[in-house]
Amino acid sequence: MDKCKIETLSPISAVAKVAALLREDIRSGRYAVGDPIETERVLAGKLRVSRETVRQSLSILRSERLVIRQQGRGTFVTNPTYAANGDRETLLIGALVYEKDYYFGTILQGAFSHATRRGYILATGINSTEDSEKEHVEAFIKSGVRGVILAPTMGKHSSHAYDRLVKEKIPVVLIDNKLHDRYEDFVSVDNYQGTVLAAKHLIDLGHTAIGYIGYDIPDDLPCQPERLLGFTSMCRQSGIKVSDKWIIEVNSDNCLEKMRTILQQENHPTAFVFYNDYLATRMLDAAHELNLKVPDDISIVGFDDSPIAKTCSVPITTICPRPRELGKIMVDTLVNKIENTQQQIKQSILIEPRLVIRKSTAPPKKV
Repeated sequence: MDKCKIETLSPISAVAKVAALLREDIRSGRYAVGDPIETERVLAGKLRVSRETVRQSLSILRSERLVIRQQGRGTFVTNPTYAANGDRETLLIGALVYEKDYYFGTILQGAFSHATRRGYILATGINSTEDSEKEHVEAFIKSGVRGVILAPTMGKHSSHAYDRLVKEKIPVVLIDNKLHDRYEDFVSVDNYQGTVLAAKHLIDLGHTAIGYIGYDIPDDLPCQPERLLGFTSMCRQSGIKVSDKWIIEVNSDNCLEKMRTILQQENHPTAFVFYNDYLATRMLDAAHELNLKVPDDISIVGFDDSPIAKTCSVPITTICPRPRELGKIMVDTLVNKIENTQQQIKQSILIEPRLVIRKSTAPPKKV
């Protein structure tokens, strides 16, 4: 991009010049479809123009369908051929998830970039409550959404949201959780295989006394039975007997107390697999209170490869669900449904997870 001073021209000419430079960068391949454009501040500094000039130039490119702006995320290059009919409503797909910080944030990043490459704009919303879910569903319908990716909540109201979308003949793909009595296309990480990998890692390190800690609300966490089954199956295949008292169910109020209790047993496990990274970090707290060290005294493996697994006092070995791949596949599944109107067999797609080894696991102490 030419870094010469542009604003010696008239303001209108400066806007047109910046738009022309960015347009050429896009068409020459300097920016690929799905790539972010630098911020207005960065572009203004590079080109020695005002941010208002940059803002107006980007507005021109948006009108030409060369870039799109996602609120709170930035401006991205898109495919100018995806809406030849000029109907913006046909470009929109939606995603409803119940949080964006712990698990779904990176999935949505991958989904957004890939949706752009496929010629769609991805709008996202939160469905953590029945009211917010209903509000977003109605907004999606009013905006002419072409399809919706839905992560059902742990409550019952997502069934009503799903039925509302189906009534409007809007294609839906479920992610993370399935809906009771609704048979629909589904994309998720392979939860069973994830805890198989977690248990195998500990067994390969030499641990034979291994516990599992999950939540006490299995009916509201459909993937919890799969994660527990993967753990117990791997232990059984390896000839390791897991004591019933070492499979612990907790909630946010009693998890520390229950973790301290099991660690205070004379022959407590030397390693634990956890339903998720959050519970694994609570075990770090419990161990610290009892002057036990991770991984010297106990090893721990989480699940989700969330931000807290990387930034806590002892970075946690965990199972990565490959979130960007999840985002890509759920978009492909939805777009294929949108663009292929023929009736197709519903499918469940499970993404193979991978083990991420950090500092929270080590061989057991020799007695």
